[in-house]
Amino acid sequence: KTLPFSEVVRFENTLYLSGQIGIDPKTNKLAKGGVIAESNQTLTNIQQALKNHGYDMGNVVKCTVMLTDIADFAAFNRIYTRFFSPPYPARSAFAVNNLALNAKVEVECIASTD
Repeated sequence: KTLPFSEVVRFENTLYLSGQIGIDPKTNKLAKGGVIAESNQTLTNIQQALKNHGYDMGNVVKCTVMLTDIADFAAFNRIYTRFFSPPYPARSAFAVNNLALNAKVEVECIASTD
């Protein structure tokens, strides 16, 4: 089934990534193991989407993080710092009521080579 959005939209040297959740591409289901596993898979999915367009995590300039439980913020940050290093991208994080497929985390990013 095709959803009505693009995974990535490129404008000049900037990539705008749609929100990613922790779907394991091998199973097409959320990664098992709660927010830690979902966060790891979410960021792996972002890493792969960037790679598919010739970018990497070092090109990310902004992330927006949505968590269904703000108490998961510290756990998410432990995973986040495995994928990003200083200087970290600018970032917003907030709690939301629900996410698609009952995910615990969703992340959208903007990446640029400028």
